[in-house]
Amino acid sequence: MHIGLMISAAALAVAPAAMAQKADWRNAGAIGTGDAAALFMVDASSVTVVSGDVRQVLTATHFAQPRQFDSGVRYTAIRIAYNFDCRANTFQAQNANVWDGEKLVLSGGSPRAVNPVNADSPVAAVARAVCSGNFAALPRIRAATPNLEGLAHFGQ
Repeated sequence: MHIGLMISAAALAVAPAAMAQKADWRNAGAIGTGDAAALFMVDASSVTVVSGDVRQVLTATHFAQPRQFDSGVRYTAIRIAYNFDCRANTFQAQNANVWDGEKLVLSGGSPRAVNPVNADSPVAAVARAVCSGNFAALPRIRAATPNLEGLAHFGQ
């Protein structure tokens, strides 16, 4: 999963019914290594049916080290709404919110390119859970928010 894909997407688009539910954040796994590492999480309560075999879900990616856009805006995490086409085994970033800690610093964007799900990636674990409705293989985060989970995970 490339940071360009995550950054160029942006603003949260989760159905109002899903937003009314209490979040159920799950740990979907680590991405990258060292300073480029990130923790990928998914909110199991946010899954909505878009149409037919397409499901939307909210994810959060917390980075091991703060990052910065060319504009100077600093960020530590990105929350992206992804559509998963369960039949085609593809996913597409719809939009995202960019965070610095618990502060929203940027939102906006539009749907990005459709990508195949890589079977060996944390995205595949999310796709399996979203399409089956079974999140048992993804442990609940221990902290109150994805940001706090990311801080704990990276010892910050």
